Parts: sequence; structure tokens; C-alpha cells
Amino acid sequence: MEEITQVVITAGVTVATAIIVAFSRVVAAWLKAQTDKFLATKTKENTETIQKVANNTVHYVEKTYKDIHGPEKLQKAVDTAQSYLKEKGIEVTDEQLGNIIDGVLAEVQGVFAEDKK
Repeated sequence: MEEITQVVITAGVTVATAIIVAFSRVVAAWLKAQTDKFLATKTKENTETIQKVANNTVHYVEKTYKDIHGPEKLQKAVDTAQSYLKEKGIEVTDEQLGNIIDGVLAEVQGVFAEDKK
């Protein structure tokens, strides 16, 4: 009788362990999917915010700092944008932000060139 009880207990523990492992895998997969979804949304929001900040910064620096030009003006724009983005908890390198600002500036200058015609 003891042998039967031991076999039943061993089988029960094995089945319970298998159920716990399977449940853990399902929960882990669900958590990973939720995390990926959150990060994708956050990344999209951050990208949009960075683009808006770069656009606003270019217009601000162009109107405010008329006495500086070239790399000095670009650095002023990068510093201004970085300050705002850091307040919002968004991290971006100066190089990445400089490239985004250059792109916005090229777009703005293209619009200004069409207005002059």
C-alpha cells in the first residue's frame, strides 16, 4: 500500500510541476508581449516628440539667435532641444538630435526658398 501511495504522490508532484512550468511559460510569454507592445508605443511617441521638439527648436533658434551661424547655431539648437527632452525623460544622443535638426532645417529652408519666388 505504501508503494502505491508513493507512486501516486510522485505522479502528483510531477503533474503539478508540469502544470506550474507550463503556466509560468504562458505568463512569461504574455508579459514579454505586453512589454514589447508598450515599448513599441513608447518608441513611437518618443520619436514623434523628438521630431516636434526639433521642429519647434529650429524655428525658435532661427528667430532668436540671428547673430550666430553654422555649427555654433546648430549646437545651440541641439542644447536647447536636449534640455527639453531631458525634462521629459527622453534620451537621444547629440549626434542623432543634430541630424534630425539638420533635416528640419533643410526642410524649413526649402519652404523659405519657395516663399521667396
